[in-house]
Amino acid sequence: MAGGFARLQAWTTARRRIVFGVAGALVVAVVLYMSVGKTFMPTMDEGDLIVLLQKSASVSCSIAGPDQRVQQTLLKEVPEIRSIVRAHRLRRPGPDPMGLNETDTFLVLKPKDQWRGSKETSRQPFVT
Repeated sequence: MAGGFARLQAWTTARRRIVFGVAGALVVAVVLYMSVGKTFMPTMDEGDLIVLLQKSASVSCSIAGPDQRVQQTLLKEVPEIRSIVRAHRLRRPGPDPMGLNETDTFLVLKPKDQWRGSKETSRQPFVT
């Protein structure tokens, strides 16, 4: 084992520029990797929330009861919500990945100064 280490030491000593170049490139790669999320993924806070409601695939498109019950409960239980807008799929247009049994529910929020607390502190589990 000592012979292997001695050979590795002799090889790296003879090729210092290569060893330092590779080490420097690794350091640069790690620094760039650590900063990628901050550079390319900005924090998104558009002020409203989207809730995806997904029903059984066998539910008829004309049945809106479960969606309405969820909306009414949200409006009653969460005072930060000003209104709710629902986008329901009636047909599958082009490359839309969402199914007919899925509904986008947009929660339009009141101004932040009317909230019970900040978004981060007012997160409470919602169970129906």
